[in-house]
Amino acid sequence: MTLVDAGFLIDFLRGNAEARSRMKAAEEAGEVLYVTPLVAYEVLVGAYTLGGKALHRAPELVRSLTFMPLEVEAVEEAARTGAELRRIGRPIGPVDALNAGAALHNHDRLLTQDADYARVRGLVVESY
Repeated sequence: MTLVDAGFLIDFLRGNAEARSRMKAAEEAGEVLYVTPLVAYEVLVGAYTLGGKALHRAPELVRSLTFMPLEVEAVEEAARTGAELRRIGRPIGPVDALNAGAALHNHDRLLTQDADYARVRGLVVESY
């Protein structure tokens, strides 16, 4: 399974060729792309801020994805990850930690170009 981050969805909405190509490949292969509520929130806040076409396209895109719930075990995994990265002086933000925790808990890969995720031990990161 593949969990996507907000950057991927924003790039897709902006017409980034690599993101569009990866989305098309997923559709053609019947691959399910997952999103956490946090990622959906980030994308929708941007759309509501920008208004216009973004406000029309972003909710449609978010609704087309499959939501992955943040179960307590995923939150615990995120907390362990966040604490470990803080201890070594390389923290990531709470939303990124929660997305990483969800991916780790569900044995998913995370589709992103955000280099911060590379610091998460055991997380499989796919770039586009």
